[in-house]
Amino acid sequence: MTWTAWRLSRSTMIATAAVAAVSVVYLVWTGHQLRSSFASTGLQSCLAGGRIRQDCSGVAYNFYQLTRTMTGGQPVVGVLSLMPGLIGAFIGAPLVAREIETGTLRFAWTQAVTRGRWLTTRSLVAIVVVVVGVAVITAALMYWRWPLDQVDGRVEVNGYDVQGVIPVAYAIFAFSFGVTFGVLTRRVVPAIAATLGVFFVVRTVLETVVRPRLLSPVTLSFTGKPPADLDARLKGSWLLEERIPRPGSAFPTVYTFQPASHFWPLQLGEAAILLAVSAVAACLAFYWVRRRMH
Repeated sequence: MTWTAWRLSRSTMIATAAVAAVSVVYLVWTGHQLRSSFASTGLQSCLAGGRIRQDCSGVAYNFYQLTRTMTGGQPVVGVLSLMPGLIGAFIGAPLVAREIETGTLRFAWTQAVTRGRWLTTRSLVAIVVVVVGVAVITAALMYWRWPLDQVDGRVEVNGYDVQGVIPVAYAIFAFSFGVTFGVLTRRVVPAIAATLGVFFVVRTVLETVVRPRLLSPVTLSFTGKPPADLDARLKGSWLLEERIPRPGSAFPTVYTFQPASHFWPLQLGEAAILLAVSAVAACLAFYWVRRRMH
């Protein structure tokens, strides 16, 4: 059964490998250029002394101009940050739905294989393809983003969504819901559409509502002269709120932010939420296949 599952997933593996290969070549090539520009513009040496982006605004502007010229800038990250959802949805949704549409599912179940074992084997083989493909693209993205991380940090949205374990967690989430919607709708296209809809809604909610509060943000308040370590504390952080009073006002200056040190705790917490929801979706799919599909 396992060998059969690998053979049935051959086209999926080839397509995923092709996407990963093209992405890696592009990201490594432009990432090398990005690192060279980071050094040649003087931004790397400017930031080396513990200064933040605002202290190096002139060279930072030159660096970002070169970045947009060479790579398309942040839109590259925006497009590739959707890759986990797309890969998960386009592999997960057809897993069962296509078998139903083509009428081959009944034949598979007449063999000496239980429904549960059939779905388990097919899902495990497919999810290995998803995880490996997304992990490879993520590693290339982290190489590509390294200079930008030195400027903006990893916790802010553009960097956070394409690094660490979050891309793989989102891919597993999209795959699980793709399989589940495929089982429930029995049609490939509606299953893909429903999966992508859930992916975008959940991602938006996590990004705007859950993530800023997943760990208690740091609030820094002062009146008059800023503390000497202000730049060091804000470096690489995700600024959630900034209140700067008018000159001469008695009100304090307030910064609320997720510091750079919260990157991995936030990643692991958000990944745990995604994997828990994925497990619920997978359980529903298995229940439906074993008990409700006739």
